[in-house]
Amino acid sequence: LRSYFFALLQTSERNRLASSELQLEKLRAEVALFEVEKRDWKVTAQKAEELALEVERLETECDVKEAQKGELETRINEITCRLDQLRAESSTKITDLTEQLNSSTASAAAFEKDLKKTQSALASARIHVVVFAESEKRAVAEHEMGLMREQLLQNASLLASPHFSRAGSMRSENGRQPFSLSGPDGNSVSFGGSSSDLDEIALILRQQQMINDLRMRAEQYQRENERLRNVVEASSLVDSLEKRTSNLNRVLMDRNREIEKLEKRLLETTPAFVSSSPTYSTFTTDRTWWSSPPTPAPSECGTRPLADRLSEMCETVLFAAPSVIAMWLAYNKG
Repeated sequence: LRSYFFALLQTSERNRLASSELQLEKLRAEVALFEVEKRDWKVTAQKAEELALEVERLETECDVKEAQKGELETRINEITCRLDQLRAESSTKITDLTEQLNSSTASAAAFEKDLKKTQSALASARIHVVVFAESEKRAVAEHEMGLMREQLLQNASLLASPHFSRAGSMRSENGRQPFSLSGPDGNSVSFGGSSSDLDEIALILRQQQMINDLRMRAEQYQRENERLRNVVEASSLVDSLEKRTSNLNRVLMDRNREIEKLEKRLLETTPAFVSSSPTYSTFTTDRTWWSSPPTPAPSECGTRPLADRLSEMCETVLFAAPSVIAMWLAYNKG
């Protein structure tokens, strides 16, 4: 019985030891699992620390991005205000240039009209001046001719008087053949017909004829000089008017060239500015692709009206302004 109990006790002790070994094995397996979990938790803790550092770094970057975003918004507002100011200034300048062009065109038309009026008035005045000068010269010539006739009659009266006789005494009435000369006023003078008196009268007449010829030549030269002077004055007046017209046309051409240069500069600046950032797409306010309008040919720019060109240019600038600002900011940021 003692051996039986001893064997039973051994059996129970063996069973307990076996169960303890099983529990010990289970505990060892659990410890191994816990060690694996511990290593995993350590790795997880390191990852959590790295993630916390990454979160801090990302938060710092977000703060920096927010600051940059605020700065960019401020710059966008400033550039928008500046663009509005430049647009107002350009529109004002274009309006002023258009008004100056219209006023210059009107002035040129008025100058051309005045030039035509002046040329016609100059031609008519030249005719009137020539007619008046000729009539005045004719009256002067007639007056001088009357004076010369009176002088001739006075000379003939002096020669017919007895004071100019060669014998020193009164001429006899029988030896004379009286004749008379009539003046322009109807008065007649009679005197004797001796040969010496006739020679003196012939000499005086020849001298008067020579004087008349010289006066006629002098008057002819004077008329020619006056005609040449009038021609020179008229040509100088026409030259001055043509010079003023050419100067006005040159000013108008300069104004037109300035307006065309301004238009060409505005049309060339926008596509060049858009093409400066090739990695960014340009969208309009309605999220559609925007492409700059084709630059017109020089012949088309010359034939199209100025108002249409200016309005199209302003519409192009206004239409492309938001996209250009966004691209410029993105380009500077990159």
